[in-house]
Parts: sequence; structure tokens; C-alpha cells
Amino acid sequence: MMITQLGKRLFSSAFLIAIVIFTVFFAPDWFFFLVVEGFVLLALNEFLILAEKKGIQTNRWLGLILGGILPFSFYVASEGISLVAACVMIFFFNF
Repeated sequence: MMITQLGKRLFSSAFLIAIVIFTVFFAPDWFFFLVVEGFVLLALNEFLILAEKKGIQTNRWLGLILGGILPFSFYVASEGISLVAACVMIFFFNF
């Protein structure tokens, strides 16, 4: 029996909704951080791939690293350190 596109989408949606509900209501803080970090990095990677297909030059690895630092800075409550690290990385990769 062949699964249609709608069936695949419904299955993946149900699976991801179950993970999100578990993460928000029952999981410890570190697991919540890992799930949020994973979603952020996947979405940012897809965005950068779409931008590259449109002809926009991107530095995907720098974007993913800085995109990963941002949620991490809220998890460990060190916004100042993350901001300095981001500025140093931008300077290092651009010059």
C-alpha cells in the first residue's frame, strides 16, 4: 500500500506535535533547549539553502554557528559573552 503525500505529512505532523507537547509540558529544561536548538538550526539551514538558490551569497556555517549561539545564550543566561563571541566571529570571517 502506497502512502500519499498527505499521509506522510499527517504522520510527520502528528509525530512532531507529540514531541513538542512532551517537550513543553513534561521534559526537563535541557531537553527543551535541545529541541528548540534543533528546530532553530533546521529552519535556519533551510532558509540559507533557499537564499543560496536565489543567488544570494551566504556563509552558511557562520550563520548556523551564530544561530546556534543565540538560543544557547538564553539557556545559560550569558547574553554578553555570546554577543562578544558573535562580533568576534563576524570580524574573523569577514576580514
